[in-house]
Amino acid sequence: MLIIICFATSTGCSFASDKDGPKISWLSFTDALALGKKEKRLVVIDFYTDWCKWCDVMDEKTYGNAEVIRFANKNIALAKVNAESDDKTTYKGNEYSYRQLAQAFGIKGYPATIFLDSEGDFITNISGYITADKFLPILKFLEGEHYKKMTFEDWQKKSSQGE
Repeated sequence: MLIIICFATSTGCSFASDKDGPKISWLSFTDALALGKKEKRLVVIDFYTDWCKWCDVMDEKTYGNAEVIRFANKNIALAKVNAESDDKTTYKGNEYSYRQLAQAFGIKGYPATIFLDSEGDFITNISGYITADKFLPILKFLEGEHYKKMTFEDWQKKSSQGE
């Protein structure tokens, strides 16, 4: 089942980051897949480029957000991948450069966030900057595997009603 989650990605509410506090525990792509499989965690891959201004904003405001950091480090295997790198990795038995891997995932713009289940199977992707207040619910929805039972919108309604 392919899930597409769309949000307006211009600006929006974001939480302050604690620059001296905890940080995201970034792993290599291979290590994130291994941790996801070993601990049955959602795998989140942040594809970025060196020239992408919004990638830097997402690093600071979204991945630097204290609530995102706490939830992600406890529940998710996270990798940061330079989408223009020719370094090699293996995914699903095939060797790719990170540039080729970005193409294989159909990435067309940056930043791009890819979500994989604990077996490394593709769930969905989101292109563009995502504010922390929008990103955290997405992580909770996907990490809890709610996408297998309902839409994101239905889950949000149930969550807001305390169900």
